Amino acid sequence: MSVTEALSLHSAAFGVLEPLLRAAPGTELSADLADAIDSCALVAREQDLRSVGYLSAILAPYLRKHGLQSQTPRGRELLQLWVNDFLAFCAGKIPRDKVRSLVDQLTAWPALAPLPAAFAEMIVERLECSKRW
Repeated sequence: MSVTEALSLHSAAFGVLEPLLRAAPGTELSADLADAIDSCALVAREQDLRSVGYLSAILAPYLRKHGLQSQTPRGRELLQLWVNDFLAFCAGKIPRDKVRSLVDQLTAWPALAPLPAAFAEMIVERLECSKRW
């Protein structure tokens, strides 16, 4: 990955953080967050990091349909933890043993349909393969 590509991915990943930073407590930020995750996945796909697209394919429709329950402290905490790990992944700073948490954390989110184990494992494997450790 070139420096320009890395900067492009980092910029798109930090775009995921923007809705969290500008959302006032109690406001719904789901659609903005879904758009930011989709945008990041598009940039990642252009750089052959298709694994980010799997996370986007799971999360963005969920956010658009169900919202995020971001008004609850627990909902906000779950979201912030996931975004933190997502940013670390896109920056190449997440330890290999923590990559699985990007998928596993999603199972704690209300109303998100359970992922079939084989599908979840495939996503984890692709996430692991897309990083240069």
